[in-house]
Amino acid sequence: MLEFRDFRGGPAGNLCERVGLSLTGVTSWSAFASHFQQVNKRGEGALVERLMSFPASSGEIALIMAILYAADYSRFADKLAGGKAWHLLEYAHDDYAAAVAAAIFRRDRVSA
Repeated sequence: MLEFRDFRGGPAGNLCERVGLSLTGVTSWSAFASHFQQVNKRGEGALVERLMSFPASSGEIALIMAILYAADYSRFADKLAGGKAWHLLEYAHDDYAAAVAAAIFRRDRVSA
């Protein structure tokens, strides 16, 4: 429930793919942050630029903010929100809300 795999397998993972961030083989929050940072650095900041300028619905903006937060780029999430982060998060429903919550919790799979 609300683990990294849920984030990767839902709309947030889909949005990552749409902006050119493959999550194949990424299995944890720390691996996600590291992978995101490497891809962004290799592209000289292009990944963050694509996310910041992505033509997004209000629910997708909440996902982008969660993606940036989970990648340790929260300053860009703050900039995207324009001081209205909680207002924008109210538009995240269903799977989108679960993906945002997963990013906030940053829980990896727990072994039984």
